[in-house]
Amino acid sequence: MESRQYEEVHAPPTEFFREVNNRILELGQMFGLRDVTTLELICECGDGKCTTRLSVPRATYDQLRTTAGRHLVACGHERAGTVVARTNGYVVVAD
Repeated sequence: MESRQYEEVHAPPTEFFREVNNRILELGQMFGLRDVTTLELICECGDGKCTTRLSVPRATYDQLRTTAGRHLVACGHERAGTVVARTNGYVVVAD
């Protein structure tokens, strides 16, 4: 168990912020926000200090999570990976 805790604490920033975004979605569902069409999420770039907020359509987020290795980042934060999609408010990158 200690090794898993170590891995969670020392996860790469992209994985950490992906998990934060998943928790935001879970909490919204717990509190009855199931019909929300736009999610307010956090940039999943590799900068551990980045807290840029992204407005993402719920359907886009759900579709993005069906493909492993895809991350939502703010425009201009696509430092690593391959750009898969670009919008006015965010970029989707693949590992």
